[in-house]
Amino acid sequence: MQNPLTILFVTVALIVPVDQIQAKEDKELRKQRQEAQKDRQAEKNERNREIADAAKAFREFTRGLKNEDPALLKDIDTEFKLTQGEKKKLQEG
Repeated sequence: MQNPLTILFVTVALIVPVDQIQAKEDKELRKQRQEAQKDRQAEKNERNREIADAAKAFREFTRGLKNEDPALLKDIDTEFKLTQGEKKKLQEG
């Protein structure tokens, strides 16, 4: 009876440290994943800020065009429509 009991104690003694090592590795991996997720979120927030700033600048630019020179705005609009029409013809033909 002593022999199987000794084997059991040795086995348990070997398994416990392995579980502790595994738990430590899991904790480190979780921490790395969280840090990577924070970095991705920060990059996403930065891109969103840049897009919002660009959209705001564009709106201000177009508002300025409307107020300064309506004829210029009409010319730009006409040129855009012509360009879009040419693209459409090329796609169809």
